[in-house]
Amino acid sequence: MTSMGRYQTVSGSPDEKATNPSVHAGVFSNIFCFWANPLLAKANTPDGLTSEDLWALPPASTAKQVAAKFDPSFRQTRSIVTSYLSIFGWRFLFLGVLQVLIVAGALYGPVVLQQVLELVESPQPFDMDRAMVYIGSLLGVKVVQAIVSSHTTFQSEVIAHRFTSSLQQLVFQKALTLDAKSRRDAKADISSLFSSDMMWIVSFSYYIHQLWIIPMQLGLVLYLLFMLLDTAAFVGAAVIVVTLVLNSGLAHLQRNLWRTLMQLKAKRMKALKAALGVIADRKLDNVADRQELLPEIHTIRSQEIGALCGAFSLSAVVTAILYSAPILVTAASLAFYTLVLRQPITATKVFTSLALFRSLRAPLIGLPQITAHFMQALVGLRRLREFMNLTEKDPNIVLSPNQLSANQYEAYATHNVDIAIEDGSFGWDADKPMFRGLNLQVKRGELVILHGDDKSGKTSLCNVILGELEKYEGSVFVGGRVAYCSEDPWLQPVLSIRDNILFGKPYERSKYNLVMEACGLRVLEDGFPYGDRTLVMSNPLSKADKSRVCLARAAYNDADIYVLDMPIPDSLFQSCILGLLRLKTVVLVSEDTNIIQSNYIDKRFDVGQNDLVINKTKAKLAANNLIAALPSRKRFWEEEAHVMEPEVPTRLGHLSLSSYESLVSPSLRSPYGMLQEEPPRFVMDEFQGPAFPDDSTEHTFVKDAIRGYLRAAGVCLVVVVVLVQCMWQVLQLGSDLWLSHWCTTSSLHLWSNNSMFTNGTIVLSTHRNVSNVTKVLLHDDTIVVTEAMVMAYSNWNMNVYVVLAGVGTVMVVVRTLLTSCAGMRASNVLFNGMTNTVVNAPLADLSPDRVSRILGVYNADMATVDTRLPFSLGGFVANVFISVFCLGACIVCLRWSGIALILWGGLYMYFGSHFARPAQEVESLANATRAPHVAFVHQSVAGAVVIRAFGLKQVRRFHRLHQTHVDAHHRASYAHQVLAHWFALRMQLLHACLIASIAAAAAALVSTTDGLSPGLFGLVFNYALLVPPHLEFVFTIWSGVLSSLAGVHRVLEYVHGRQSKYISYV
Repeated sequence: MTSMGRYQTVSGSPDEKATNPSVHAGVFSNIFCFWANPLLAKANTPDGLTSEDLWALPPASTAKQVAAKFDPSFRQTRSIVTSYLSIFGWRFLFLGVLQVLIVAGALYGPVVLQQVLELVESPQPFDMDRAMVYIGSLLGVKVVQAIVSSHTTFQSEVIAHRFTSSLQQLVFQKALTLDAKSRRDAKADISSLFSSDMMWIVSFSYYIHQLWIIPMQLGLVLYLLFMLLDTAAFVGAAVIVVTLVLNSGLAHLQRNLWRTLMQLKAKRMKALKAALGVIADRKLDNVADRQELLPEIHTIRSQEIGALCGAFSLSAVVTAILYSAPILVTAASLAFYTLVLRQPITATKVFTSLALFRSLRAPLIGLPQITAHFMQALVGLRRLREFMNLTEKDPNIVLSPNQLSANQYEAYATHNVDIAIEDGSFGWDADKPMFRGLNLQVKRGELVILHGDDKSGKTSLCNVILGELEKYEGSVFVGGRVAYCSEDPWLQPVLSIRDNILFGKPYERSKYNLVMEACGLRVLEDGFPYGDRTLVMSNPLSKADKSRVCLARAAYNDADIYVLDMPIPDSLFQSCILGLLRLKTVVLVSEDTNIIQSNYIDKRFDVGQNDLVINKTKAKLAANNLIAALPSRKRFWEEEAHVMEPEVPTRLGHLSLSSYESLVSPSLRSPYGMLQEEPPRFVMDEFQGPAFPDDSTEHTFVKDAIRGYLRAAGVCLVVVVVLVQCMWQVLQLGSDLWLSHWCTTSSLHLWSNNSMFTNGTIVLSTHRNVSNVTKVLLHDDTIVVTEAMVMAYSNWNMNVYVVLAGVGTVMVVVRTLLTSCAGMRASNVLFNGMTNTVVNAPLADLSPDRVSRILGVYNADMATVDTRLPFSLGGFVANVFISVFCLGACIVCLRWSGIALILWGGLYMYFGSHFARPAQEVESLANATRAPHVAFVHQSVAGAVVIRAFGLKQVRRFHRLHQTHVDAHHRASYAHQVLAHWFALRMQLLHACLIASIAAAAAALVSTTDGLSPGLFGLVFNYALLVPPHLEFVFTIWSGVLSSLAGVHRVLEYVHGRQSKYISYV
């Protein structure tokens, strides 16, 4: 069971989490990743995993520790690359060296294949002992390669995660310090930095070694091919260059197509959101009226499917190149070698070169993509550098008591001043300041009303007090702690009403109830199913309700100075401003004439006219008619020196994640109150419900999802895809068998031009005068074949091989296109079915919370149906067929010895099935923590002015909360990496054993009287090297298919109108 995430206040602390088991694991356990076994066992139980089951991050990978290293380095160098190298440099270089060794280990297989085949083809008796030494050395190299490769990949991912954490915290810190002008300019950039630019930068840092390793690998392969095929290797090199150029161009086209697809998806989501909003707002109960909203959606969807069709078609071409490149290179090289250089081919040359060419498949497709990653990473680095160079809010615009001169300190203390603006000039542009010669003084406990015409600068004057406007002349002093309510109310939607009000403060029942009463929130509370525990996002509030919650947040903060840029009705003015806050300094923006002319205010300031009026006849309210006032805090000159908090930012790396990390930074006088009753820690909590409906099991869940998807795709089309897949593999196997036949005749010395054998042996005549004779019998038992016949036979074999391989390549294209057609048909059927269900749903099923979930299914799950699932299923099926056909060929060729391969197949199935569900569960947890993290960043950036207004303690609290989010997501991602590492290590160790078993069995058959021919031995050994990566991919991708099927199941629930029972689990 995979838990679904939501936010609430929960108890617990990071200190209570179990330490990462790798810290205390032994050497042997760390090498073979045995310490991960308990998590795998838990994931394979009926209860599944929750986030509480995940390990804590290793200490060095926590956001706190990562920032402690990266942040000071960046502050000093101002360079992302330099900081990265200074922290990860030596480890990064060492991993690069290990990757070179991995490439060398991968190429050792073709080298051993060559050595053993030479023994097989040798005229001397087969040297079994020497062959077994070669095969044993291959087993040893593959075992070492498995360990080194899996650990190198894992450590590279650990570095990538630490780098990601560093960049995320760097960008988040910067976003909370931008001044107003930079915030306007960078509003879109922040989203792009977190969603794409950062991904490109980190991704390239992960793959950067491949930029020099792949060319080196290509050069080494070409050298080995040159040693085999002489100058024919350069023909293959030319084909490789052409392939690289094609892949580079196709990679560029793919990026453009996917960019277009994402734009259309965003456009479609906008139209869907608008349509559902109209249905909800207008209470459209008539289906005909709702149908009028669909044409725009269907038009955009048609464009989206068109772009998807282009992407799938291009993918078919890329896939064809991926599978045909080794065949084309092999055919070109062998044709040049036999027909131009007129050299005989042998099983050694053919199958060693084929193994080498097939080893180029990944580099050929990878180098253009990595190059594209490099270009995107450069763009991302440039954007990140520009973002980090944006101007920040000047902390010295507003003077604190600690920054005053002695004369100013004495003057303000003597006159009891809390706010003082003297001869100020402020604005966004120095040439056109918004305020000139501004003077305003507010004393402790005064109530000042700011009023004026629209756009006269009331909000801007509040920003002056907060230090958000640029200062050109004069001074601004604020002598206490500030609480602020913005004109546009800002709340955190993923928090409850209570948590929004507490805003990091400890819960105190009496104070909380007093604030709720003063802000008129009792009536509001009764209108929600969970009272003040109701999430803001599940029951969208009106602007007036949001304003009341914001006012309650400010009041509960118990500040000295309240800057309230919000409309307040008379009732709240009486209960909150004149009651609860009557002992506080309040600056209130109002356009209500009754409030402006009230006798209970101290001053009113007409912002447009720069006219300050002092109320000299202030009236007093009867105390018995007022809500109890919050006590007045000490004035700034009465504070003890150690209590006066210096407003200096604390480095993120030195922040402490304690049990109260979501509280405002504690000082000597900040009480914890009723902590045990209401722990306000803000973390991810699990929705303790099933991952699928109660009346289902995981087996039926997967079965129903597959059945529904195949029906939507078209059963007949799916059958055709399977048949084409079979035809492709039959042709591929046929072309390889033909190569085996061709080189076997060569191994019988058909092309020998200096030997003549008797007793029926075929030889080549050295007599040039028999060129016109096609077949001449010199003796009763001797046949002479002319060179013309040799060339004709070579040409015949080459033509047959090219035809078989070419038709196989066509089958690849057809298979990919048919898979794409089936995927697009399924997308259309499921999208239209879900849309019809939603449009015909009763209004009760279109409440705001359900609409947000419906949009979530349209956004994420339909994207899975559109793109991820067709590619995943296509790759899964293709690799299954490749593995089955190749292993089947090996079993047939090895005869009874091949039955042992079934044992290895059983071990593959065991580890694959043991890995698939945990991988899917952890991936779901990673996705569940990713979305809240991104949402938290967007919400924090949107509320940056409010957060800063409440003081640097709140800023530091949000930094700590962000670290908590980063760690929560990285805990799930780290667990996914560990499971992938566990699985890859075991798969690659199995690969080593499988390769050695097949090679040893084939070698044993060669030594028998009716043993394998050199061609069949080369074919079997080649398949032994080819199959393992495909087997690993089958099981790796299955976990992704399971995750995708969960999305399909959610869509099907809407298609069949069963969303009412399932929507709680979406």
